[in-house]
Amino acid sequence: METPCFNNTESFYRYKLNLTPGLSLTKSALISAGHKLNRRDKPSQWKALVHSFFCAVARVVPAPTAATPSPIVPSTLGAAITNFLNRFATTIFEEGGFLHLTDDAQAELVENLVAAQQCRRRCKWGKLINRLYACIDLTTGVYRGRLISLARYQILFEPAAKNSAVPHDVFSLFQKLEPTFCDASLNASQKKALRNVVGQRLKVAVPLLDDCEHYDNCKELARVLWMTAAIMPLMAEDVRSAGPGENGPADPVFPTMEELTEVGVFDLHVRGKNKASAQEEFLTAGSRVANPTPFKLFGREYAEFDDAYVASKRARFEVERREAAAAAAAKPSKKRKARETPVDADAATEKQAKKAAKEARQTEFPLPPSAPAYAREAGPDALDLITPTSGLLGFKHATVLGTLKSDLVGFKQGTEVFLKLGEPEAGGAFSAACNDRMAALGMPHVRVATTTAVYDARRWHALATSDQFETPPQWLHFMFDHMKQHDNRAVSLQIAEVFDGMRLTNVPKEHPTWLEADGAGKSLFEAFYFAKYVGVKDLGPYNMMMNKDGEALLVDLNEAGKTQWPKYNKKGLQTAHRLKNAGPAGDHLARALKYAADHPDAAADFVDRLVKTPAHPQLQSDLFSNEARAALRAGGARRGEAFYAACMKGVTPPRRA
Repeated sequence: METPCFNNTESFYRYKLNLTPGLSLTKSALISAGHKLNRRDKPSQWKALVHSFFCAVARVVPAPTAATPSPIVPSTLGAAITNFLNRFATTIFEEGGFLHLTDDAQAELVENLVAAQQCRRRCKWGKLINRLYACIDLTTGVYRGRLISLARYQILFEPAAKNSAVPHDVFSLFQKLEPTFCDASLNASQKKALRNVVGQRLKVAVPLLDDCEHYDNCKELARVLWMTAAIMPLMAEDVRSAGPGENGPADPVFPTMEELTEVGVFDLHVRGKNKASAQEEFLTAGSRVANPTPFKLFGREYAEFDDAYVASKRARFEVERREAAAAAAAKPSKKRKARETPVDADAATEKQAKKAAKEARQTEFPLPPSAPAYAREAGPDALDLITPTSGLLGFKHATVLGTLKSDLVGFKQGTEVFLKLGEPEAGGAFSAACNDRMAALGMPHVRVATTTAVYDARRWHALATSDQFETPPQWLHFMFDHMKQHDNRAVSLQIAEVFDGMRLTNVPKEHPTWLEADGAGKSLFEAFYFAKYVGVKDLGPYNMMMNKDGEALLVDLNEAGKTQWPKYNKKGLQTAHRLKNAGPAGDHLARALKYAADHPDAAADFVDRLVKTPAHPQLQSDLFSNEARAALRAGGARRGEAFYAACMKGVTPPRRA
């Protein structure tokens, strides 16, 4: 095994990073190690963690090349990268190094954090590593101290009599913002509050919120930013350094397991908050700092302040353990619940009512949604961006065709576009990257961009039920139920050029001659092969469009999820959509393979170009091997050949009369 690498490529949600042949860290241990190594001022070891993580990333998604200018990052890996960068930035602020830098050094550090996100977007992993190294160098040897945690402890948990030395503005900020940022995620009003306090008291950090993605969506980073902003004006100039310290920039050195244990990496943040030994590990080792600050916060020496914090934390842990034990003792077992739950005598009637309601949902429009209790978030209304030219199109997200009223994310005013509101940001990025790669391969494609807009359920309901355009009612109930979580929220908006065609599902009946066009077989073959190679979740007639020239365009491009891959890899060119061998009118995969049998060299040439680009890291298929491409070139796509059978694996055979 070559290291550094991830232990597997099935999922990066709960990854393990192999730094060396003898040292592996789980995701939580890696994040904890970053905090503890910064806290103990061990820059060499922290750099080794940064280097290992992004070298492992590069093994999965190599840096761009001329052949692959826009590599596709799997969504779960993208989430892991976001988490790593957010936690890196959080560490810089939480451990107090940032507070002890001069204004110029702080500005340089923020510039490097912003540039790191820009490198991430372009998959420039080497440059990204160097940007993070620069952040570590700036805080090497400077004073440290978890001053924001101590300030929070005194203001929120100490008796009021002890807060006489706390400036009124600082006290008020903690009292006001602590409950504001207690939610699991950040909404528009919270982001506005964060932007205001940072803009007023920590202007140097504003680019983190204004100039790059991801940082302004991280709850933990928001928390340490507002607390840093609250106490930054109190910091004395004589404790602030231009960085790096007297030891200068350090070279990466892998830590040993003994070193990681000594600094308290495996505390409650790794082993769980309910374990007494893990809590004690945090209090005795994990919370201690090197180069403790001489600054007296609220007139208190750091060591004395920290000891009081640890004693308070230990007492609160003990209370929480007693409460958890009492709650566990009082909780009834599942068997007891089952015995005490009465049998519902009206179960049959309820079942019939549910069946009738389901049938009604197929033919009746849903009632107009009521306005949510919370305020509308800031941002343009999605339906104000266009003049609609269709009814609602999708059964899950809010989708519609329209003409742009003004220039938007690279599209000119008057452009006819397809809008898809509410799909996760990662889905839009995957779709855009796929279309970029399809363009490079000479396949039918459209330009895709993403932005944000507000979803107003009442306006979408009015459009769906208007007489201007037709919207089938059968899936509207599901769409409005699914989108309810986004009502009055600013959410991701995917914009794509309109493709002049129709769903492949309807082509055999309405325009059968399109399937006989010269380019139809070629386009279908390339679409099937491309979708399988890059990990498209669904590929069926409803996920493709075709025009009068027989050009087939992949649409609704979503990445296959981690639970799908075991079955995905057992099939041929089939993905999640169950294909049926339905005869000449609808057998699109057989039509694609007939093209490959009639034009083996052209089909093989396309696959040769395709495999020069990165495959999805979880793909395990022999259809792209040298042997398979040789068989394809030799006419293996003919019905009855082994290559044909491999491509059709998993496809339901036709019924015999």
